[in-house]
Amino acid sequence: MVEIVFSAVLTTLIPLSLAAMGEAILERTGRVNLGVDGLMALGAAAGALAGVETGSLAAGLAAGAIIGAVGGLAYILLTDRLGVNMIVAGLLVFFAGVGLGDLIGSNIAGRPGPVLRSLESVAAIIGIAALTTHVILYNTVIGASLRIVGENPAAAAERGVPVERLRVSAAILQGAAAGLAGYIMVSGLSYGKWYSGVTAGLGWVALGIVILGYWTPLGVLVASTAVSVVFSMRTQMAAATGIPPLADAIPYILVLILLAVGTPLYERLGLRPPASIWRRK
Repeated sequence: MVEIVFSAVLTTLIPLSLAAMGEAILERTGRVNLGVDGLMALGAAAGALAGVETGSLAAGLAAGAIIGAVGGLAYILLTDRLGVNMIVAGLLVFFAGVGLGDLIGSNIAGRPGPVLRSLESVAAIIGIAALTTHVILYNTVIGASLRIVGENPAAAAERGVPVERLRVSAAILQGAAAGLAGYIMVSGLSYGKWYSGVTAGLGWVALGIVILGYWTPLGVLVASTAVSVVFSMRTQMAAATGIPPLADAIPYILVLILLAVGTPLYERLGLRPPASIWRRK
């Protein structure tokens, strides 16, 4: 029983934390990409197609990451080159990602592909990546530059920080992480089979996780773990409530409640998010 619950936690934790950490890094540069779920959907479909056609898990992972990176690049070009509002750009990426994902995946729906095994090893890698990213963000010149860009991009540029380059790099990384997370949901959560809606809105949850984790890699990992535990208990909640749809909705409702409670609490504690994306008047 414990092993089943643990496995259920990991199948949600891995893609959720991966997508959220990528978004947290991007938001540290002062950009919010609401298209996370769309990039996950696109990565899920592209990865599934590559996995089914080649029979290779590595090919699926690579395809998911690459198509996600392209989507991340498209987002930052919309915002920083074409001047599109970042909320609008994120929604464009979301709808485009979902639509293209359904188009790509329509020919392989239900076809078995490679299955991601050794979830414990993958989770360990995610944990190490979170710790490493945290150290880089708070103990290196690159990390300091990222945080300065998110606080005051004009001042950062005056100090010689390559603002545009950092934002482009962060957007590509964010997209790759989201695309990779999408395919991990296919190869892990749905046992190698793609279907429309496979991401189950987890990209939107990832956006909330970034806030709950206070834009820090380790905070994001802790928040992702807590939410993943709740997701893993949906079967038990369905049995307890007798209303499966309500049980499915509970994790999402919980995230909203935590955001409503946590945001004011952060302010009372004197904690402050990146100024350029959350500037209070």
